[in-house]
This record gives sequence, C-alpha cells and structure tokens, in this order.
Amino acid sequence: MGGSRGIGAAICLRLAAEGHDVAVGYRSGAKAAEGVAERVRALGRAAVAVAVDTADAADVDRMFDIAAKGRGQVTGLVNNAGVSGLVGRCPTPTLRGCGRPWKLMFFLLCARRAIRDMTAGGAIVNISSAATALGSPGTYVHYAAAKAAVDDGGTARGSGCR
Repeated sequence: MGGSRGIGAAICLRLAAEGHDVAVGYRSGAKAAEGVAERVRALGRAAVAVAVDTADAADVDRMFDIAAKGRGQVTGLVNNAGVSGLVGRCPTPTLRGCGRPWKLMFFLLCARRAIRDMTAGGAIVNISSAATALGSPGTYVHYAAAKAAVDDGGTARGSGCR
C-alpha cells in the first residue's frame, strides 16, 4: 500500500528489479500509480495499479483479489501508506478531523488478508517513520501517533500478526 510516489514507488521498482510482480496500491493519484506500474512492466514484471481505502475491509479484499488475478499467490506485503491529515496542535482538531491519519492503524486489515493468502510463506513489511521517535510538535502530531501504532502493532506484545 502506498506505492504511487516517493518511498513507495522506490520500493515497487526495487521489488520488480529483484524479480517480483507488483500491485501498486494508492488512495489518490491514479496517474502516478499507473506511472509506477508502467515502470515496473518496463522491468519485465507484471504490475497493476489499484485504488484502495485500507480502512475498508471489503476494499482491501478487492485489492488483494485484483493483485492475485492471473499472477498467482501473494508472496509479500509492504504497508507503506502515509497520510498527514491536519497540521496543528493536538487539542485543536476534533477526533473527526483526525480521522484520516488514524486510519493508518488499519494496516492490520492488509496484514490479515496477506497472511491468509500467503499459505506457502512470505513477508510483511510495515513502514513506519522517524516521526514516531522525534515527534512533530505543533504540526503532524496525528501522523506521528498513527505511525507509532504501526511500530507497536506487530511486536511481541502487539497484535499477534507476526
């Protein structure tokens, strides 16, 4: 997830260069995602760009179904989604306004589906951020908190999705 630009695009291209087919997940920016998929195909690998809301279990299932169609078994997942949301102090916005960054915690929906599909093994990589340790006082507080949930989600005392 989160493969249409920046670090996500670089990950998609690296995986393709190492011989993997790729599904480029994105929330917005269809043109950028399709551009990454075209670059993957130029490397000789299969690729598809798929719009997905990772906070919606049915949409996550749809994305995995599209990714697997004609490509065989899912062998890995890179959860790279990042949403900054509001910029401001923590007490300023309402919880509703914080909604988008908090949806990053739904990386577990993607991991759950990937685990179900990876019957012969595979790998899940959850991309976090230095913001979890450095914080973002007065700016991207909500992003830092949501990425911190990614850090804690797969630990030994976390969700059990290891």
